[in-house]
Amino acid sequence: MTGGVNGLVDLSRNTTAQYDSLKTIHDDYQDTGKTFYAIASEFMDLTWRSGVSVHDSTDEPIDGTYDIYDVQTRIPDGDLDDEDSTYIEIGVLQDSANTNHYMVVNRRCLNGEREVTLTFESTSGHAHLITDIFTDTEIHFLPAAADTFSYTFTLGDGEAKLLKLQDQGEFSGSISTNTTWNDKYYIGGDITVESGATLSITANTEVIFLSGDAQSGGNNTSKSEIIVEGELKADDATFKHIDGTKGGWQGIFFEDGCDADSRIDGCTIEDAYYGVQTYEDVSIDTTEFNNIDYAGIKVKG
Repeated sequence: MTGGVNGLVDLSRNTTAQYDSLKTIHDDYQDTGKTFYAIASEFMDLTWRSGVSVHDSTDEPIDGTYDIYDVQTRIPDGDLDDEDSTYIEIGVLQDSANTNHYMVVNRRCLNGEREVTLTFESTSGHAHLITDIFTDTEIHFLPAAADTFSYTFTLGDGEAKLLKLQDQGEFSGSISTNTTWNDKYYIGGDITVESGATLSITANTEVIFLSGDAQSGGNNTSKSEIIVEGELKADDATFKHIDGTKGGWQGIFFEDGCDADSRIDGCTIEDAYYGVQTYEDVSIDTTEFNNIDYAGIKVKG
């Protein structure tokens, strides 16, 4: 007998429910395990150096935090929190090479999602790399255009990030060997892809231009740009200014004699003075131009 109240087997019941529930728990713990593994692999080689409750320390630079200059928080798209209401805890740790790691914790536990901006002390003209240990995401600054630079991210209630900061030395702005960009790049000065070199920018990469030009060169000495003398291959990437200023960066320039196999395919280009200016017959396909100051595409010859 099957079915019905008196049946030995109730066909309306999901007989896989227990399995599905256990599988969900298993998968969740698998993800948690991966996160703990990522944390542990770093912490095994880290030494505690300093810690600070940011709402108690508003002087700049913040004493004892190893290259952190300032911390600000806000509700996403809202006003800045008061300096004494930041409620961010930061622990500074170092590895055997004295590379700084920052455990950043949002102390708010209820309705406390915050956009957090960390400002780091830096060496002007140097490239810097931030690695988000939990997500294995790399954030590049090419180069830092001043003695400080800032990185903004979001933390939910009680959430934390472990960030590693590396000074990668002086960056001239020139790319002379084949190079691939992925994740996120903050551009503080002109980038020149030299003849014979290829810069490949992969899907979902964000290229974010800061105000100013650390190189003080190119087509506009006060705005950053990408100058292509070799080859550029950009697929499904986004190019934009850090705060959405119209004309906030100069644009992408394909110079006379650059590699004609260059392409910009499926990209979004925003906030530039020129979106693209080219002397060569390069491929620009299914690319969207927004908030452009002068021209989306300018062909010269």
